[in-house]
Amino acid sequence: MTLKEISINLNIDIKKLLFELNKIGIFILNPNKELSNSQITLIKKYISKDKNEKKQNKELKKIVKRHKIFIDTSSILDKNFEIFCNQIEPLLLKYKKKIIIIPKVFNELYNYLENEQLKEKVKKNIKILSKLREKNLIEIRVETRNNFVDNVFFIQFSKYRLKHKLLLITQDKKLSNSIIKLNKIKSPKENNVRVMKISNNGILYDFKELNNYQSNSNKKKSNETKIKITNVPNDIIPIKNIPSIGSNVYTDFGEKIKLISKISSGGEGTVYKTNTNYVCKIYKKEKITIRKFEKLKLMIKKSLNYNGICWPHKIIFNNSGEFVGYLMPMAFGKELKRMYFIEPKKKLINWKKIDAVNLAITILEKINYLHSNNIILGDINPMNILVVNPKEVYFVDTDSYQIERFPCPVGTIEFTPPELQGKNFGNIIRTLKNEYFAIAILLFMLMLPGKHPYSQKGGEDIKKNIKNMNFPYTFMKQTNKVAPEGMWVFIWSHLTYALKEKFFNIFNKNGKYSHLKTRLNTKQWLNEMEKYKLFLENNSKIVDKMSLNMFPTRYKKLGNLIYKNNK
Repeated sequence: MTLKEISINLNIDIKKLLFELNKIGIFILNPNKELSNSQITLIKKYISKDKNEKKQNKELKKIVKRHKIFIDTSSILDKNFEIFCNQIEPLLLKYKKKIIIIPKVFNELYNYLENEQLKEKVKKNIKILSKLREKNLIEIRVETRNNFVDNVFFIQFSKYRLKHKLLLITQDKKLSNSIIKLNKIKSPKENNVRVMKISNNGILYDFKELNNYQSNSNKKKSNETKIKITNVPNDIIPIKNIPSIGSNVYTDFGEKIKLISKISSGGEGTVYKTNTNYVCKIYKKEKITIRKFEKLKLMIKKSLNYNGICWPHKIIFNNSGEFVGYLMPMAFGKELKRMYFIEPKKKLINWKKIDAVNLAITILEKINYLHSNNIILGDINPMNILVVNPKEVYFVDTDSYQIERFPCPVGTIEFTPPELQGKNFGNIIRTLKNEYFAIAILLFMLMLPGKHPYSQKGGEDIKKNIKNMNFPYTFMKQTNKVAPEGMWVFIWSHLTYALKEKFFNIFNKNGKYSHLKTRLNTKQWLNEMEKYKLFLENNSKIVDKMSLNMFPTRYKKLGNLIYKNNK
């Protein structure tokens, strides 16, 4: 089958179809040429999606036309809120309707400004609401003194459903259930109330319908390891030219950006300084694939915004309109591997132990934010973590991160858990449990600068030691007597009992945290590091002041006792 035959069957203009397919990364150079099975699958998927979107737009028109629409804080904080607003705004204008917001929702939003993880998202979405308000598309309704937002909605919906069809947009399951229950106690003259949720691409779904779908979905996916890899093909997209220094590139909105100078090059491509506040990564020809394009589109829709995480901002095209790379925030600092893991005594001469702990906390906070947004780094690589100081860190090469069914195709053997050693990373979906092992290794190497937990004197290579979980350091008189000599056992000795207990039980084959199901998660590690920080700050509790040093020169002392790394 050819594209021309498809256009005739569907009664779609061939030029329009080519243009639309090109925009989403399906490049057909000759419409009369037989299509491959993968191309036909992608085109069918696009046509089906296009039909579905038209159906959803038709439904949204009916909703706006017929209902008074209220919105809750949880939906304003949703990652798809901006897309939803872009879709509903022209309909509000057309039908002269407004979204109703109660003052307590604004109060909750302003309270969230004090939350570091949500602050930027809240600011952005408050601006969106302000613009809608300027266009007279927002109504602030003050009618009750009740202190709780959920109660306010319940009272308003109970009061006004006699006169109006009411819709509440919320992500809150508990609130939705309380509002939906009103339908069971209504009189014949009262209207049914409706509760909907913002879903992917800003589309509204009835809450009940969505919950049913999710419960069925959860039955199919009893655990996270059953998630299947995407079926988007990894075929190379043919590109006419790759931009370089001095070239102009373009965003999908036609914004022109100039590549000023080269910052760095790697296996995937080159990063350039631009005439904007962002840098631009341009891929090598052989690295530009359909899967990469689709993955980047999904990442940009996710719209993550966290200080120090250089998340993809916009997709970039060459002067022929072909996908070649993406924009991302600028990063600063030196690679963790070079400035911290290699010759640490020479490079960390002014560091104290508390600096190492602060660095661990800074890194963990970023990883925790990504995990809370269902993003798995996959490849925890110290070359992709840049450090300015213990409290200023940047994550780069985030386009390799695992998002939904798009895997992280790369991995660093030294940070790979036993169960994934020898696997093809491009063909597996990692789980958070897999990642927790890599996080533990990174933290160990921050506490013992650059020393891998499975590095040992006269031992086998690290890959074998990881698979065998052969941990060399002594804890509570348990030892295999192969720990590296010198400063490493001194540093181990000066760690707190709690940290040594955690590390030993994670890396030792029979440890209580060594199994996939029992590994410590990111929040638990954050808690441990915060406790360690408090301990170091409270000097009066530290018996041996050498524990404050980055590189102690002897074992820890406790009175006349010397702890040779066993407690």
